[in-house]
Amino acid sequence: MSSPSVPSPLYVTDLKNADGSWDAMFINAVFNREDAELILGIPSTDCDLEDKIMWHYSKNGEYSVSNGYRLASDLLEEESQSDNSRLSGWWNGLWKKKIPPKVKHFVWKICHSWIPTKVSLAHRGMAIDKTCFRCSEGYEEDVFHALWGCRCTYDIWKQSGLWEQMKRQRTSNVIAFLEGLNEVWTFNVFDYFLLLSWHLWSIRNSVLHGGSAPRASDVFEWCGRYMKDYINAQSQMKLQQQRALAKWDLHSRGHCTINVDTKFLARKIVFIRGKVALLIAVEPYTI
Repeated sequence: MSSPSVPSPLYVTDLKNADGSWDAMFINAVFNREDAELILGIPSTDCDLEDKIMWHYSKNGEYSVSNGYRLASDLLEEESQSDNSRLSGWWNGLWKKKIPPKVKHFVWKICHSWIPTKVSLAHRGMAIDKTCFRCSEGYEEDVFHALWGCRCTYDIWKQSGLWEQMKRQRTSNVIAFLEGLNEVWTFNVFDYFLLLSWHLWSIRNSVLHGGSAPRASDVFEWCGRYMKDYINAQSQMKLQQQRALAKWDLHSRGHCTINVDTKFLARKIVFIRGKVALLIAVEPYTI
């Protein structure tokens, strides 16, 4: 509980008398009351016993290959469960994102290195040069280089304002890289990063088949317009779903409902001989 001022080095044997009993006077003078009571409560002996290495993970304290193997298996299983839990959280978060499904599918593919980069095609057995065909700097075109490392995309990432944080999170594992960015960026910024990565892959494919690479400003404009159109379309779809689920409910006794296809200018409710009369001034208006 505390760090008493004791000479160094101090061994357990220094706390004992010549007959092997505890030196209660010294212990009470050096340690606080709680610690002193714990020390003096430990059985002491005058037998001169040597220290012995004990295996903590067995009942008898003896190590064996079988219980060592069992411990290693348990540790591997625990690590695997931890990784599975982390990955499960990552995928659940990805599928819930409010971005186009094709972008989610693209992220799923790059996390498994399934987009057809030159390195990926070579690993599948194709006799192909693995170097990048755009920057001509001798780098192999893997997922990282194709999307975030090629000189042809450097200006775009630099002007986007995302490059500095991307450099800090850079790692050889794609999922770890994306998870790191997801933790430091807001949802909107990270969603835009995924959309921009997807669009840059489309540009890469266009250049591969003879197209030309657009300017950075055009790329940003296209991504912003695409995301805006997607959000508007989702809002309209949600509104249509709400209308489809809407149904007429019977009002409580003493109320009435009148469905009309015009806009009210004024209304007045009058009672004639105990009956309700609703006087409405209307203006033609299509709903």
